[in-house]
Amino acid sequence: MIAGACPIGVENTDLFLDNVSELTGRPVPVELRQNRGRLIDAIIDVQFKVAQKKVAIFADPDVASGMARFVHELWMDPAIVATGTESKEFVKDVQAIASQTGHEIEIIPGCDLYELHEAIKRVGVDLLMGNTHGKVIADDEKIAFARLGFPVYDRVGYQRIPIIGYNGGINLVDRIANAILDHGDA
Repeated sequence: MIAGACPIGVENTDLFLDNVSELTGRPVPVELRQNRGRLIDAIIDVQFKVAQKKVAIFADPDVASGMARFVHELWMDPAIVATGTESKEFVKDVQAIASQTGHEIEIIPGCDLYELHEAIKRVGVDLLMGNTHGKVIADDEKIAFARLGFPVYDRVGYQRIPIIGYNGGINLVDRIANAILDHGDA
């Protein structure tokens, strides 16, 4: 069995692939290592557009904690990380990210949209990442919005766009940067 963080972004995907390699006794394929380089290039390409932006993330626990680490890799500040699920593991994972990265993260397990909206008003963020239901909050607060998780019913095809692994990370880099550019905050 492979345990660990959801393989979103560079560090979590590295860990996942290292675990798979150890379990199988086979090296990580060269093609995947090349995809890692492409993800790092994509991150570098957008750093001046996304760095220092404060982000609120709400999603399922594994995705939310994986995204918290990934936005840190983008030089962003994961200011609020929330999930609708009560989960001690989620809290522990995000606390570890805060400790390792030095970010002050408001962690909200068992969160509903009202509680998320109030936290965003209190903390102030530049970008909200979450499912379609977050669009109303982003519009009310006049912040950028990037769709993530389930449900996304106001766009076609989002369920087919990977967010896991290095290629998924490239998709997320583009999604985040474009949300900020579309909002005009870059």
